[in-house]
Order: sequence, then C-alpha cells, then structure tokens
Amino acid sequence: MAPRFKQNMYQTYTKDIGADAIICFLSSNDKFIFSFRDKLIEKISKATNFYLLKNEGEPTRADSWFLFFNSEDDIIFRDEFYSKYSIGFWDYIFKTKKYKEFIKEEKKIEQLVQAQIITSHDHTCVEIHSSIHSEDSLSELIKAIARELNIDMPKNNDLPSMRDIICSNSTFDIKI
Repeated sequence: MAPRFKQNMYQTYTKDIGADAIICFLSSNDKFIFSFRDKLIEKISKATNFYLLKNEGEPTRADSWFLFFNSEDDIIFRDEFYSKYSIGFWDYIFKTKKYKEFIKEEKKIEQLVQAQIITSHDHTCVEIHSSIHSEDSLSELIKAIARELNIDMPKNNDLPSMRDIICSNSTFDIKI
C-alpha cells in the first residue's frame, strides 16, 4: 500500500540547515508529478547555476533523484566515494565495521548536496531536501510553480513528518 491523498497538498519542514518539503498529488493527478518536478528542477537550476547530477527512470519512470552540487569536483568526489565502497547485504544486516565506516563517510558526502529532489513509484509525492532554502522560500517556490502549472496546491500544516507520510498507507486530507 501507499499513502493516498484526497486532494493535492504540500507541507514544508524546517531542518538545521535549510528546509524540506513534500508535495503530494492525487493518484489520478500523477501526471502532474513529472511536470511539477521538472519545473522545480528548472527553477532551481536557473536561480543557482549549480551542477546537476540525475538518475531518472530506473527501474520505473517515477523512480528518480536529482542532486544539485556547487561544483563538478563535488560530483566527481561523490562518484569516487561510491565506487570505492562495496557494501553488501551482510554488511548491512550485521552492521559491520565496514558498513559503519561507510555510513560515517556517506554523511560527509551528503553535506555536499545543496538540494535534492526525489520521486518514487511508492507514492505520488515529490520530496525536496534543500540546504539553500528556508521553509518560507521553499513554500513560495512551490506556490509559484503550482500557479504556473494551474494546479491547486494548498499547504497542509496538519501533515505529519515526511517519513510518516511516505511509510504509511493512510489517507490524507486537509482539515477545514
């Protein structure tokens, strides 16, 4: 099962550095996910001149991530890091020393990412993790894109955490 939404909605979350957001679509409006995501990528790219690393459509069209970095060197460093480590299933299960070292180093790599946009076949949402936006600026960006695409996209302050949405099979609606 996956979370379901009675209408399009979004929520923003403050984090230590920057902000996160989740933009949720009715399953019948899932065609808007890609147009919204692509417009979001375009606007961040134009505003920042960051370097974009993307993985789009594997294994399904919906499974995609887009990472924004300050420089090409950051991307090269990230790629070298992931090619150096080969963490296996047993490392993960038994939380081996190699796995713990990988997780520790991976946190450093993640700090190089200035913004991240994710879509998945598991839900009809666009996830945004950004260290360059405040909660207010991210909310304004979402509203602007929704207006451009003529999508009704109200903010739902009653939504739980992103994890609690994505990992649920609940139905969400805006309380009036």
